[in-house]
Amino acid sequence: MQTKPVIYIKDVYFSYNGSIVLENVNLTISELESICIVGPNGGGKTTLLKLILGLLKPDKGEVRVFGRKPEQVRLKIGYIPQYVQHDQQFPVSVMDVVLMGRLGYRLSGLYKKTDKVAARSALDEVELADVSERLFSALSGGQKQRVLIARALACEAELLILDEPFAHVDALVEENLLDTLHRLSTHMTILLVTHDLGFISKIFTSVICVKREVVVHPTCEITGEIIQNMYGKNISLVRHDHRCAEKGHTHD
Repeated sequence: MQTKPVIYIKDVYFSYNGSIVLENVNLTISELESICIVGPNGGGKTTLLKLILGLLKPDKGEVRVFGRKPEQVRLKIGYIPQYVQHDQQFPVSVMDVVLMGRLGYRLSGLYKKTDKVAARSALDEVELADVSERLFSALSGGQKQRVLIARALACEAELLILDEPFAHVDALVEENLLDTLHRLSTHMTILLVTHDLGFISKIFTSVICVKREVVVHPTCEITGEIIQNMYGKNISLVRHDHRCAEKGHTHD
């Protein structure tokens, strides 16, 4: 049985100040897929995310998330940006941070019992319920990342988008984060931007290569050589029989 698309992008073009960033983008991501986005700096990865989040609008083409315009379904999307700024001296607890994910439900800013239940459930998901009352600033880097994932989950998201979550973390933290994402992938769609593809075959079903255009590859048999090819050399080992254009593609 074919699942319905979570993300549907058709014939999308986007430019900044007349300079084309993305062109002829066609992409469909279905329920419960775990997708990895890669590409060189300036290739359009962040722009693609912002189009999916509804923070940018395409010059041409169509972007739909859960069948609607992205700005209409933001409460279904959990987003963890690459850089999260916070005052290390501000005495905010882990629970306070996670509850921020419920702000979209509250016009008054006052949290209700349902908000706290959702926040605790999100902390359970990332296995950090036991530190809910600790100061966020006192946590390790890996724990902070998992708290930010919990904040994104607290809105009861069905789509989780992460921008470079493994930047500046060590191998053990990366492994723990991957375990968390693997658990989440059983009941939600995950879209993750990274520069490190060495781990993708563990949980990701496809790799989206973004360099002005967008091409999707299967994760099978990903090697260091293929990773280098994605960043500019001729592609020789990536299969083109899975969700790819009929004529194939090259990256100059």
